[in-house]
Amino acid sequence: MLISRRGAKAQRVGEASPVQKNSGAWRQKLLSVSKKRLALLAVGLVIIITAVALVLVKASDESADKATYFMTEAQADTKKLEQLKSAAPPASAPVDKRAAYLSELGHASAAVGDYKGAVSAFDRRISVKTNDITYEDYLDIAGYYHKLNDPANAVRMLDKALEVLPRQDNPDELYYYRGEVTRIDNLRAEFSK
Repeated sequence: MLISRRGAKAQRVGEASPVQKNSGAWRQKLLSVSKKRLALLAVGLVIIITAVALVLVKASDESADKATYFMTEAQADTKKLEQLKSAAPPASAPVDKRAAYLSELGHASAAVGDYKGAVSAFDRRISVKTNDITYEDYLDIAGYYHKLNDPANAVRMLDKALEVLPRQDNPDELYYYRGEVTRIDNLRAEFSK
């Protein structure tokens, strides 16, 4: 049965037209190109996934290394504190030696998070020899009091830090002095909250 008549050629039902025949070839060509593109896309995705996996593995290795480092450092601080506690100088030792020991004990106690022990060691240090405690020592002690939620003593230590802050006539160092005074005022305001 004839559906239409165009020119001399007739199309029968169920027969593909020349346009349909050509479109089938194009469809096959598009599918083959798409398969190539899909294969390239799949290779690209595999490369990206591999790269991300390598980055994640490297990051987890670095995290493990950092955790090990910090754990090792904490263990070293604890060991140092234990050694210091067992090697206390006798009361008959020279004042300088006892003062240095107590400063070291205070810093070691703070390093392991024992701020109460640090404050205690520095208080004993101050009672042994007062005249050579530095500005930085007083700032450290003020910080330890602050971590113990004792703002009154923290501010008291900041005031002592101001007392021992070296005053200079040199204009360059005067700016440093003013900066440190401002720093102490800011800390005082923070510690007083």
